[in-house]
Amino acid sequence: MQKIVLDPDIDTFYSDNMNLNYGDVSANAQELIKKFQKEKSSQQKIDSIADMKAFLERYPAFKQLQSMTSKHLTLISELQKRVNSNKLMKISEYEQNLVTSGASLSVQDLAEVLKDGNVKNEDCIRLCSLYAARVLHDENAQKILDIPVLKSRSIRAECMRVVHQMKRYQRMNKDQFLGPWGFGANGPSILDDFRGKDFSGGLKRITDAVNNSLANNTSSLMENTENIYTQHKPAVIYLLDLIRQSDGNFTQLDLLNRTFPVEEFEGSGDGNGGSTKDIVIFMVGGWTFEESLAIYKFNRENQGRFRCTLAGTECLNSKIFMANVSKVTSG
Repeated sequence: MQKIVLDPDIDTFYSDNMNLNYGDVSANAQELIKKFQKEKSSQQKIDSIADMKAFLERYPAFKQLQSMTSKHLTLISELQKRVNSNKLMKISEYEQNLVTSGASLSVQDLAEVLKDGNVKNEDCIRLCSLYAARVLHDENAQKILDIPVLKSRSIRAECMRVVHQMKRYQRMNKDQFLGPWGFGANGPSILDDFRGKDFSGGLKRITDAVNNSLANNTSSLMENTENIYTQHKPAVIYLLDLIRQSDGNFTQLDLLNRTFPVEEFEGSGDGNGGSTKDIVIFMVGGWTFEESLAIYKFNRENQGRFRCTLAGTECLNSKIFMANVSKVTSG
């Protein structure tokens, strides 16, 4: 695999598709290829001086299109090879169903995924960790570790370590006041800290939204679920939706003020003008690509009203998150 430079400032295809999912990018790549083939066929017809002049005028743009098409065709072909060979679509479907359905998926469903010899060991370990995060009962955790394929893959000891670390990490978070943006109704939830307490309507709206999304497994507050691979919605969506519903009048959000500090700056206005309102979200512990995509869509859908900036200690993927969990739980 050769090195490929992707720059949205000079690559229009990348700029238009950098925030789309794998299926949409593949479909758009087909359109890019058709466009190139059409342009290429038009270049072959040169019967006059006028045709030659037009060819010379179009040639730089044609070469740029040729280079862009070749680059993205190579990249998408490599992505397709890895997705198919490592069964990433199968893994993604299971992950999405797990985080949106919770305990309704059995250990046998997980075992069926792990049986596939094309699923990599690191993906098996991650799936076990994710299952442990959703279902924290001791007997279920033990059932995970009893899946025969873990022993045949020689990863049972590693799975045991990450499962126990995830259980300990969840217990550490469960007793802390972190606001109502947790794992939802299935399994231990930050929402548990609020049950039976009388808060303002902001908490009820968010709690109902989270619970309805998990129960119905259909749409989020900001957009409908596109397909089975994009069912999960990050909790920041519900926070942004509450801000949007309040039209940026943070003084009305009693719960938001208790959970997140809101600082008024001189010259910021009274919230009733037509100026764009700035929102800065800083995530201690890191943010994910899914969260950055949610904020990108929020900004795109609320141009002129809100401008949200995402920052944090680091950009997370599953490897980094599990490494951080290991550090925290190991003392």
